[in-house]
Amino acid sequence: MAFWPRDERIRRPITAKRKEPKSLAKEKGRDYPNLEPGLIGAATLLENKDKKLEWDFVTTPTKGAFHNRLKLGKHLNVLPKTQPPPNKNTSRTIQQRAEQGANFLRTYLPDVEIASELIRDQLLEEAQLCEDLEVFDPYAGNLLDIFQPSQTPDLSFLFPTGDTNRDLSISYVSYFEDLSILFKPVVTPLYTFSTPIQQITTSQEPDANLVVRTYSSTQLFTAKLPNTTTAATISHLGTFSRADTNDEVIVDVKCLPSSAGILAMGDGGTIFNCSVENGTKSVTPLYTISSPGQIGSGFWRISLDSNTSIGYLMSENSVQQIDYRTNTAQPFFSVTNEKHVFTSIEDCGSQNMLPLCSTNQIIWMDTRYARKPLLAYSHGRQYDRYLSTHTTYRCADNPLTFLTSRNNGMVTVYDVSRSLEGLIHLNNLPYVLPGNLNMYQKHLGQKFIFHNESMGLVRLSERKGVEYSEVLPSTAEPHGGHTVELTEEMFKWRATHASVPANINPLGLQEFSQVCLVALFCRYFEERKKAEEENAEVIHDLLDYFPRYLQSKDSPADHMLTIHDIAFCAGDEPDHPSRADFLTESMICSKRGFRALKQGRLSARLVRSPWHRSLLPVLRHLDPAFPADPIQSMDYLQKFRVADDEKHSNKSREYEQDACEQLTMDLALGSDIYLDAPIFKAAEVNALEAMTEALFIGDGPPPVQFGYLRPVEKTRSYYEGESKTSDGPDMPLGIRLLLKDWDSGKADDYIYQDPYDAASPAPVRTLNQPVKQRQNQTLPVKFQRPPQVLATNTVAGAPPEIHKKLASKIQSQDRFLPSGTDFRISQPTINFSQELAVSTQIMPGPHGGRPGPKKKPPKKRLGGF
Repeated sequence: MAFWPRDERIRRPITAKRKEPKSLAKEKGRDYPNLEPGLIGAATLLENKDKKLEWDFVTTPTKGAFHNRLKLGKHLNVLPKTQPPPNKNTSRTIQQRAEQGANFLRTYLPDVEIASELIRDQLLEEAQLCEDLEVFDPYAGNLLDIFQPSQTPDLSFLFPTGDTNRDLSISYVSYFEDLSILFKPVVTPLYTFSTPIQQITTSQEPDANLVVRTYSSTQLFTAKLPNTTTAATISHLGTFSRADTNDEVIVDVKCLPSSAGILAMGDGGTIFNCSVENGTKSVTPLYTISSPGQIGSGFWRISLDSNTSIGYLMSENSVQQIDYRTNTAQPFFSVTNEKHVFTSIEDCGSQNMLPLCSTNQIIWMDTRYARKPLLAYSHGRQYDRYLSTHTTYRCADNPLTFLTSRNNGMVTVYDVSRSLEGLIHLNNLPYVLPGNLNMYQKHLGQKFIFHNESMGLVRLSERKGVEYSEVLPSTAEPHGGHTVELTEEMFKWRATHASVPANINPLGLQEFSQVCLVALFCRYFEERKKAEEENAEVIHDLLDYFPRYLQSKDSPADHMLTIHDIAFCAGDEPDHPSRADFLTESMICSKRGFRALKQGRLSARLVRSPWHRSLLPVLRHLDPAFPADPIQSMDYLQKFRVADDEKHSNKSREYEQDACEQLTMDLALGSDIYLDAPIFKAAEVNALEAMTEALFIGDGPPPVQFGYLRPVEKTRSYYEGESKTSDGPDMPLGIRLLLKDWDSGKADDYIYQDPYDAASPAPVRTLNQPVKQRQNQTLPVKFQRPPQVLATNTVAGAPPEIHKKLASKIQSQDRFLPSGTDFRISQPTINFSQELAVSTQIMPGPHGGRPGPKKKPPKKRLGGF
């Protein structure tokens, strides 16, 4: 056996004065090749055919390695899914679920007198246990296994069915000369257990042994494989319960070859040899773990060696080699990193290779050399305790290792084998098996099946559906002859499980409910079509009365109306009124209404009102491609239709056409708004009253007059219903002064002037020029109501200018001032004897000035008392 170069020197602890960090103190160097993506791993010098040395690397790819890759071919659903999707409510915490469970017990079992704290603690413990088992269940095993005898190419695989996984079912597989496969699922189960199945394992013999591990016991059967005339049958041999295994729960079982016995691993760390001879069962303990720290984990897996007297026992952090002849164990390998644990171990295959899998890497061991791994590869998967490896030796010249997990459908292929020199090599870079496999689907069991050079993967999904995926070389074409035989019983069984409702408990019904509204919608559309045919005359009367509605009604509306509102009000009262008119059904929204719109009988030109505005500019601003006439938007909306495809039926296209017509009507009938009462202006007064007020000085300005939007003052009497609202609020004097001369005018007459477009030269100010004194002027007083607040007539002279720095001619405010504006006239002028200048004298104060003298220190008293 050849190993890659490694450091096998004994490492002695180094004592240093300076204390090393704990992370460096616990770190242990690896003495075996540990590969990661992008690393060489190991290298050595070998002698080639020319008797010369050359470098050999552990990651040396073989010729045509890329073409030797595998892919997934045809995918078949052998058995449809029989269970609804799991109801996983992750929005509630464990504490909330425990409180809801306690309330549920009090509601449905009011006579049970149990303390609420006891109920809450018990439910909290159960909820925490269920959540931990969803992450990882150490008692869960493979729920799918196969019978494949050596004398016939046909095989069968076994799996659980039923709502609680208590029924053991079988499906037959037949191979033909053209390498096509025929699957024959059987609806009737072979055997029904009292508790759910946790593991199924078989031994490949003519009269194979079948072991089924359930929640309560482990049962041993002998199976007779089917032939051309008879079906498969099983015979019960014995049952092994917890009473036979010293009250230990079995967590893993293996069928012993060439004997009617099994190896069973208990959660207490004991390996049992269970057998049945002449109807008498016997259970013999073989080996018990002596380390008390490993017993509490509950995770144990056993492995078989090519030598029946040797076996392997895996725990979370170590693997031991068991010698059943002497019932002793030797350390085989252990995990150095405390953050990671072992997840799976395979049986020893050819070339004495034993693959191990952990949460961070795959390790290939040689059973002849303990604690000396041949190779390790970091798979880079997320921390997952359901990771497992499956090594095949029949699909290619070299063995292939497949890395899978129950939590997803990803399959990674590792091509690792020994070369002629005895060194182990990674012949191809790891790759994910490409194909139409659902990466996010969980499964409960899987098995690789072989026939000549063909290979396939059979999986049992989480919803108890059996699926087959063909595995073939990347250069090969998928085989189209694989089929599933469907009998009358199978058709009935499929129809029964076609739409399985979700299993929701009474407590879950408080948060989840599902109602099928298909029948309701069908009835609604049928009744709507009948109503359109019966009310044809009503639509004609509505269209005749539509243009005269605003002129014929008694009182004007207190709100604005659209064309849809006018058409709705012009018709009869609806049978089922709603809180809003646009949500109420109307006969105008029908086929006849759309034809009337196309004919122009619902046009905006037919409506006459004092005030009208069009919202079409807003629509065209949001979508510039929108047509100028909303009635012509039908052609524009056709571009948003679903592409024509064979999958769309004529009924769906009819619904799509109706929806397009209704959207066209909504856009056309809602693009114009009307008001059947004029908007009053604020300055609506008599001309004679205006002339009288101009000659009379009153106490204050007139009250404020509002236009369309009128505030309403509501007092307590309004809410009590004793009096009506007032005409308007009494505005204060300041508001009336501000709004007296303000008039909004008309929007059409407003002209916007941009001040930035006016090119006015910036005024240039001169420095140190005498300021001309302004003459005292008396501002004329304009008698009006109310009188304006005027400034005093005495205007003082402006103070002399202070010497400043020469400013830039371009200023930020010059463009807003008219040409020739002088800043100096805004201040009164006053003659001074001298000009002002900037002072450089340091000012006194706590934040300025020179520091004052230090405080005289007090004299220290010398001498005693």
